Order: sequence, then structure tokens, then C-alpha cells
Amino acid sequence: MKKLITVFLSITISLSAQFSNWEYWDIMKNPVAGGDVWVDGEDVVYIFGGYADSVQTYVDWIQKYRPLFTTSKILDKMTEPRYGLVVERYEDLALFYGGIQNNTPNVSALEKWEKYFTDNAVQNFNNNFNRSFSTGHIIEDNFYIIGGNPLQGTESSHLPYIIEYNLKDSTITFQHDSLFIDTNLPEQQMSEVIGDNI
Repeated sequence: MKKLITVFLSITISLSAQFSNWEYWDIMKNPVAGGDVWVDGEDVVYIFGGYADSVQTYVDWIQKYRPLFTTSKILDKMTEPRYGLVVERYEDLALFYGGIQNNTPNVSALEKWEKYFTDNAVQNFNNNFNRSFSTGHIIEDNFYIIGGNPLQGTESSHLPYIIEYNLKDSTITFQHDSLFIDTNLPEQQMSEVIGDNI
């Protein structure tokens, strides 16, 4: 029995080792740091905002990138440059918030974008969108906003750690902030949705 288990383990290890390498694909024409992505289908990636070394500042770019065809271009622009934002898909829209690095009227805006944009870019306003480097997910009609910190020089001095924001009613339906009562929320967390859990 010990021999059989040893053979099985060695085969499993050798098979898993075959799939552990990253593949170099292409160099983007307009690389950014601190942006976020929205995937459309299997072969199109939209990249929102970030910091671009090429212009040495935060950018308002919406880039379309097709890795299978190694093409990219700046397709559109957001209302403000954003760095450390969150982008999520909702129906056929990209919804995004956070990361505005100045004190403009749009700092607390939830912005929307679609491929053939014909409508107002701002979905609605709420001080809880005034965050940088948070994480978030849309599940059904709720946008879950987690962590991040309010931007310097803005009116939001304290933000709850977790917010459930209903997109249909534009209201906060749940918030939880007892984990970080000193107002210093964690930044640059990572999260993902598995089933009904974040």
C-alpha cells in the first residue's frame, strides 16, 4: 500500500508542476498601476484609471485591451482621474467608485460606463464612495464596499468598514464598522466572491 500511495503522489506532483508557470503574453501600450479592470466576454479587457509613468500622473483613461489580438487603445475617459478605484460589472454597465485624488464634486460619485456610452456618467452620490484602495463586489443588486480609507482633504472623516449599498434604491441597507473603530481602515485588501460568500 505504501508503494501505491508514493507512486500516486509523485504522479500528482509532476502533473501539477506542469501547470504552475505564468505565460508572458504582451506589453501594453499604456501601462498603469492602481487601476482596475472590467472583463467583457472572453477576449476584451477594459482598464480604468491608474497612474501612468508615461505622463507621470493619475489618469482618467478607459482602455480597451484585447490580449488574444495583442491590441490596446484608449477608448474613452472617466469624469476624473482615479487611482486605487474599484470597478465591478452590473448588468451591461461598469460601475466604479473611489480613487479620486482631489477634492472635486465627483469625489463621492458612483460612476457608470458602457461600451456605447450615451447617458450621464454619474449613477449617484454617497460619501461612502469616497475611498482609495478599497475592495468591493456586486452581488445581485447590492454593491459591497470593504475597507479603504477616505481621501485626504475631503469631508468624509470616518467610513464604516463594510457597506451594503442597494443599487436599485440608492440606499445603504447594511453597514458594519466595529472592527476598526479608530477610523484607520485597511487598504489594498483583496477579495473574491465564492457562492454566497465574499
